Amino acid sequence: MASRDLLYIVAASDSPAIESINRLKMTFPALETSSLVILGLYATLGVLYLVVVPAILMFYLKARLTTAGSVERLIFYGLLLVFFPGCLVLSPFLNFRPKRREL
Repeated sequence: MASRDLLYIVAASDSPAIESINRLKMTFPALETSSLVILGLYATLGVLYLVVVPAILMFYLKARLTTAGSVERLIFYGLLLVFFPGCLVLSPFLNFRPKRREL
């Protein structure tokens, strides 16, 4: 059965309709290695800027908010200003509200 299906696929690929579809397909130029390296670098830096560093900053803020000194706070809020777009991206997913107290 498999050889008959393969024969049908080969025969169907020679049909004029398939050839006209193949001519209409958009062809993209092959990307060079340097272009792929640059795209990978942009993607890596984007993920670092929008996800990784803001997540580390926000978890560090949660852990040190009440015990941080003034210089540490100044440095932290400066970094938070730099990575603000990433904090906006992560803010819907992070919940730093205090836990409910038992009375």
